[in-house]
This record gives sequence, C-alpha cells and structure tokens, in this order.
Amino acid sequence: MLRRARTYAGILLALSILVAVATPILLAKPSPTQYIYSLIVGDRDSFGHSLFAFDGYRLQPISVPTRANLTDIKWRHDGRYALISGTNGTLLKYDGTSFDEIAPSELGPGANPNTISFKSISWSPDDSQALIVGVNRTFETPYSKVTTSHGIIYNFDGHSLTRLRNDEFLGYNSVEWNPDGSYALLVGYSSQNFFHSYGARFEVSEPPSDLHMPGNDSLNTIEWHLNPTFAFIGGDVSNQAKNATLYMYDEDKVTLLPTAESTNPSCCFLNDAHIIRYIVFREDTGEGLIVGNKGLVILIDPQGNMTRIRNFTSLDGRVVDLHHLADLYSARWAPGEEAIYAVGNNSTIVRISQRTVSLLTQACLPVTVERPCSPTTFRSISMVVSHITFTNDRATLRAYWSNNPPSIAALLAGFFASIWSAYFVGTWSRYFAWIWLAYSGLFVLAFMVAVLAAVFKYGGSSEAEKTVKSEPETV
Repeated sequence: MLRRARTYAGILLALSILVAVATPILLAKPSPTQYIYSLIVGDRDSFGHSLFAFDGYRLQPISVPTRANLTDIKWRHDGRYALISGTNGTLLKYDGTSFDEIAPSELGPGANPNTISFKSISWSPDDSQALIVGVNRTFETPYSKVTTSHGIIYNFDGHSLTRLRNDEFLGYNSVEWNPDGSYALLVGYSSQNFFHSYGARFEVSEPPSDLHMPGNDSLNTIEWHLNPTFAFIGGDVSNQAKNATLYMYDEDKVTLLPTAESTNPSCCFLNDAHIIRYIVFREDTGEGLIVGNKGLVILIDPQGNMTRIRNFTSLDGRVVDLHHLADLYSARWAPGEEAIYAVGNNSTIVRISQRTVSLLTQACLPVTVERPCSPTTFRSISMVVSHITFTNDRATLRAYWSNNPPSIAALLAGFFASIWSAYFVGTWSRYFAWIWLAYSGLFVLAFMVAVLAAVFKYGGSSEAEKTVKSEPETV
C-alpha cells in the first residue's frame, strides 16, 4: 500500500510540474517564424551573377539557371513564389529554394527567344494570372537592315505561358493591374510614323484600348494610388524640355502634371533633364516615391504634394548633390518600416528615410574574397514576407528581417511578465491579485499536506499489519 501511495504521489507531482510549465507556454501563443527577404535582379556581372539577396547591409549572390540579364522580379501577393523576367525571352519561377525555367517553346509559334526582352511583370490581385510585357525586335524581311519593334503581352496562369499580343511598332515598358483586377494599364512607346508616347487600357479578352498620350517621349513606369481610379505614369524628358514626363491617369483621362519649378516651386526640375524610371506607393498610407536618372528622388505625401530631395549622404559621411549618385531604376518600401530602398546602375543601393538619402553600397560587390569587385546595373528590387528559410546551393540566405522562434525560457518569462503587468499593475487589481495568490497558496499547501498525511497514514498501517501477520503463533 505504501509503495502504491508513493507512486500516486509521484504521478501527481509530475502532472503538477507539467501543467505549471505547459500552461504558460500554451497561453503565450508564440507567433510562427517569419522572415522578410529582399531580392535584387539586374545585369550579369563579370562573375555571372544577376540575382542577389540583400539583408540591409550586404549582398549575397544567388545562382540562377540562365546567362541572360534580369529585368524584373514580382512576388505573388501570397508570397508562394516570384516571377523573374529577363532578356532572351527569360522567365523564371523562384520559391526561395529552387527555380523553374519557362521553356522557350512556350513563347509561341515562330517566337525567337534571342529577340525577346521582357521588361515588366504584374500579378492580378487574386494571383490567378500574371501579365508579362516587353519588346520583340525583329527584321520584317530578310533584306531589312533595321529591326522593327513589336510590343508583346504574355499571360501566365501559374502553369503555362500564353502569348496575347505581338503588336507592330509598339514597345511595352511597364504593366500594372488595376487594384480591383478588372483591367491593366500598359505604357511604353510607339514608333509608327514618328516616335511618341504610348499607353493603353488592357483587358485580357480584348485588344488594348489606346489612351491619348500627347508626349513624344517613352513612358517607363506606372503605379496605382490607394484610390483605385488613380494611377501615376512616368517617362523620359518631356517634349525636349528640361523636365521629366509625369502623368496622372483618372478613369481613362490622362493629365500632364506640372513638374517645372516655375509652376511648382517645391518640385521638381530646373534646367536639368531627368528621366523617371520608377514610381511606388506605400499601401497603407498613400505616400509615394519617384526615382530616376541622375539620382532623381521625389517624395509624394498622402495629399499628392511632391518634394524633391537634392542631396545624399555618402559612404564617408559627406553630404553630396544627388546628381553625382547614379541612375536609379527601382525602389521598394520595407514592410513595417519608414524606409525605402532604391537600386540603380554602378551597383548602387540607397536607403531613403525621413527625407534623407543614404548611400549603402556602390561599385564593388563583395561576392568573393579572391575577386571582390564587380559593378553592375540593378534593375529591380523586391521584398517578400515568408515563413520558410531561403537557401541557395545548400547555403542559407541572409534575411532582411526575421523573428526567430522564442525559447521555452523566453516564453515562460514573457508569460509571467504579462501576468505581472496584468494583475500587479494598478491599485485595486494589485490588492485583488494578492488576495487571490494568498488563497491559492493556502489551498495548494493544504492539498499537499493532505496527500502526505494519507501516504504516511495508510502506508504505516499497512506495514504494521504485514508485521503482525508474519509473526508465528505461540502456545
């Protein structure tokens, strides 16, 4: 009986310890492991690298199954994988660990990958399809000496690639789906009769519907505002004047925005020709950014007011005119931060925060110890939230940010800290908490005393009974 009682007491003690440790861990509800990865694509450097992971300070090359220059990278909204476009008809799927290359045979009958250059990718809001646009430069006849530009539009449904358009005398530089997914906008140029701007509204089942674009310059980028009817379109130097082209699209109406300092004193151009390469808006606040050639950086506040930034902080801490920086081709907001990262030629990466532009790296990429320098042109930067660890050639890629899973000790400390702040902070709650703890402590103490008393009581009588029964009878 004593042995059985001790066994029950041991089991009770083990269960008490298990409950005491497991309950805080369960109640703490640790968040799943999460990473933010920043990937940059661009022209091949002298080592053959065209894709890099960027952790906010350093670059880490990623091996890709192509020798083409890469032009754009866009992740599905759910973060499952990205599409990466490039020259020579290159289109890759990348999920953070492996690549799938879209076969050249899927480019369509008669298509020559060597003449196709994809420029821009846009996923539909529901991730059911992606539009990929670019240029196909071909000789119309065997006797032609100059290539003719064809604007190409492809649709990718997650499994197969379909050519939708191959429009002569056009070139598509950028595409973006409307936020409600009903149609997309295309911008680029037309070379028919003379070189001039081109823009169109496009529905997958219909031919492009041309927009009236009065300029004679190439349009390079388009981005939708938080308001789903507004979009901004940027391009080259406008009508030979010394300011870049900037349009606002509003339900099929296109308006040229004033960017000359004579009409807009705080922004933007005065006797210095620039080209707008990229426009991006923050999804939660409506703040925007315009970047382009000659270090062009323009901030857009939620009300639409534009302010041009004129200087940047160099690597050695000096304040320098942005004209001496680089041509910037792409930019991306860091999730959950007040910071934007922009990339460009000469391997330039800058951080833009609180109206301050800071140079992070330029010219030399520390990709190997033996051969440390290889400048290139970065074409696009992306950021994605993921729950998996990205790898390349069995090596773990450095994340821009991660919330490493907390240890059991950290969970326990966090739980009891939350209990303390919840029950011991405040006048009345503190009194009630002490009363509750005192009552609970007395109850647990009484319970333990009762268990121990039962063990010794029943255990002692059982041994005495066994001793009496084992003694021989005497006459």
